[in-house]
Amino acid sequence: MRNRRRALTISRAVGGLIIFAFASLASSAHAISQTGSATLDSERTEVLLSKFSVSKKGGTLRLKLNTAKAGWERGSHSLELLALREDEYFEWKAMIKKGSLCRDRNAKCSQRHEIALPHPMATHVAKGYEFFIDPESGDSYRMDLMSGNTTWMHPSAHHEQAQAIHHRETALDVTLKDVRTTTMRQRQVEYGVASNWFIVLSDCALEFYQAHPPTLHYDLELLNNEKHLPEELRGLGTIYAFSTIGMSATFLAFGVLTFQQYERTKSVHALVLILLLAHGAQVASLMFELMHITVFSLNGKGLRWRYSWFAADFMSEMLQGASEFIVEFVLLFLVCGWTTLSMTVGGLGGSLFASLESGGGAAASRHPPSGAGGRQSTSLVLSSVLKSFFKVNADDPAVKYRVELVAGALRSPVNMLKRGAETTIGVVILVFFALVHVVLELMSRRYNENFEVFHDHDHWPGYALALMRVAFAMLFIVAGGSTYATAKNQDPALASFIRNLLAVGIVWLLAFPFVIFTASGVSLLWRVRYVAGGCAFLQCTALSALGLLVLVDESFKKLSSVASDSGAKSTLGRRGFRAKVAID
Repeated sequence: MRNRRRALTISRAVGGLIIFAFASLASSAHAISQTGSATLDSERTEVLLSKFSVSKKGGTLRLKLNTAKAGWERGSHSLELLALREDEYFEWKAMIKKGSLCRDRNAKCSQRHEIALPHPMATHVAKGYEFFIDPESGDSYRMDLMSGNTTWMHPSAHHEQAQAIHHRETALDVTLKDVRTTTMRQRQVEYGVASNWFIVLSDCALEFYQAHPPTLHYDLELLNNEKHLPEELRGLGTIYAFSTIGMSATFLAFGVLTFQQYERTKSVHALVLILLLAHGAQVASLMFELMHITVFSLNGKGLRWRYSWFAADFMSEMLQGASEFIVEFVLLFLVCGWTTLSMTVGGLGGSLFASLESGGGAAASRHPPSGAGGRQSTSLVLSSVLKSFFKVNADDPAVKYRVELVAGALRSPVNMLKRGAETTIGVVILVFFALVHVVLELMSRRYNENFEVFHDHDHWPGYALALMRVAFAMLFIVAGGSTYATAKNQDPALASFIRNLLAVGIVWLLAFPFVIFTASGVSLLWRVRYVAGGCAFLQCTALSALGLLVLVDESFKKLSSVASDSGAKSTLGRRGFRAKVAID
């Protein structure tokens, strides 16, 4: 009872701290959602500023533009803001690739808005007026911007206060709404539809002379029905909220089951702790992503390094990547025979790697045959391919030693945490894959910083992560096939479990690449929700299934050392926390 009250007090304190931090971050929202610079010249007459999606009710755009006062004297200018619908944008891009003139492709745009910067020779500006200095007399005069009429007048004598011009500045408001028409009862009826808009800054006059005007600095505010959250992200917050609640509940349930196991055996298997770590990382990832998307809807920026000290978006992606990485290797270790009591050889180390090191040495003889018809030939073919590809000398004792280290690492991954030279190869494997995963995640940030930053993986680091998952799935299939062939004649129950684990693992490993590579066929309005929601759903499902398998499934408990009082006698250490962690 005392422990329960203490846990409740801690959970309330943590929850209150999270709510306080979240509220303080949300209250610090600023009005402008995007800030940047654009340089136009004779070779680059257009710059894509942003992409934004709006609902059928439409949205608004406000652009604030400023630039240096000097440097605009040479040549003419036709500065415009283009708002292109999705179909117009792709046609516009296709014309760029064909080498069309700027004015020809911009004519395809349905919304073109002229940007009127103050005259480069103007000294002051007021509403509807600009002030200049006559070069001959040195006196000031005023120009009416509507009529073009001029009057001798000093800025201080104007009926409204005139602002001195140090930079050329202007602002522009645009409505973004895709309106369609239909016929109902012999009447034309207009209706709005959800749409994507691409915002482009253009100056077509620059392509006719050698032009290098000053850089344009902009502040861009985009609103969807008076909210910063674009239409393509609508509903993601609900998905993350329900996922967070569900995963938190399962995490709490698994924690209770783990505590009950510890009370019974006075130890907890390393597999259980690893899964709890992955589960906790996923829960934290969902919480951070929920915070990010909520703040993003308030200020259009979210919680990123560029705008906040609390980069919840970055932490969410790193934590989900870590959780996926753990699940990948746990699946591989399990299918290779980790924790299964009846497996004396260890699956992959006893079949595929055994054929690699079977150069007539004694090591090969202690591994059982794979049996089952074509299984042996498949293993031999795979081993011969590996030998030829990596130029493996099967009779070399050093090669045999390295192969045995890899096989041992896959059979008993927790031994990699122990000190000793024999575990170095396993640590190298884990660290290598972890570093590659982290580097690809970090490189993807360069692309996620553009437009909405919810992880659609529509860039080469994202595709590389998907291909890594495919390669891992191939390794998983080879390892699982070898383990299944080894266990088929020795333990039918274990063989049945490995077969089911293979089916579930293959589906999960290949589901992520399937989502990524099929996303291009999904409408832009649904693509981000399809990828982000799909990845979160897959990871939550995999973690819940693994937790049920390890802590609840009775058939696995009979085969595994996880819940056994005698199957996992050794521990990670002799004192403290390590003495309570059971390993194989």
